[in-house]
Amino acid sequence: MSDESEVVRFALLNKSCFATKRQPDRVKKAVFFSLLFLFFLWSLWPGEYRITGSLSNQDREEIENILDHAEESFLPLFKLDNNFQLHIHVCKDLQEFLKLTGASWWNGGHFQNQIIFIQRPEALREREILEQTLDHEFLHYCISRVGGNSVPTWLNEGIVLNLNNEMPGLDCDTKATGIPLGKLDEALHGKDAEAARAAYCEAGRRVRRMIMENGFESILHSLDPRKSFCLVINY
Repeated sequence: MSDESEVVRFALLNKSCFATKRQPDRVKKAVFFSLLFLFFLWSLWPGEYRITGSLSNQDREEIENILDHAEESFLPLFKLDNNFQLHIHVCKDLQEFLKLTGASWWNGGHFQNQIIFIQRPEALREREILEQTLDHEFLHYCISRVGGNSVPTWLNEGIVLNLNNEMPGLDCDTKATGIPLGKLDEALHGKDAEAARAAYCEAGRRVRRMIMENGFESILHSLDPRKSFCLVINY
């Protein structure tokens, strides 16, 4: 074999090796862009709900529809994506609700440990608060995604009452409570319905004043557990 042939053969072998080495890079790029596309599709997919408890198919469908609407309404306010799985447990009766949540009888729902507990849909429909209750607890879930467990109860409830437009229903404008901020969280956990209602009104009024003077963006910023609550404790 001539020297020229050896040079050509060497060049071809090296080209082949070079192509073999580059092939994994092309595969990696293809996998990367495929995963990126799948992530994009996943981000467009709505959140998933795991609903447990004794309920009819009709109740299940109604709850899912209410939560789908809540997702569309509230997630953008908190700048949250819809990649989540949320557990909703429908209690079979008031006794189970009280036992599982430690809440009061007048609470239609309760959010704890990343689970939404609600009383029987029939009972909430009789009080005309099924949608309001699910929206209320879904808002607590949104706040937990932003601030974790670091958000004071009065601020948490005050935000929910204002965003869910529950202040008029509580007749808050006629209730002058004057509960000091340092005792407000304790008052919100009270078992007396009227006393708790007054505490909810006080929390709602404080947050409404904050929203009017600073805007919701400032409150959203203060929910970050890495930030202090110096903005809100002045109210």
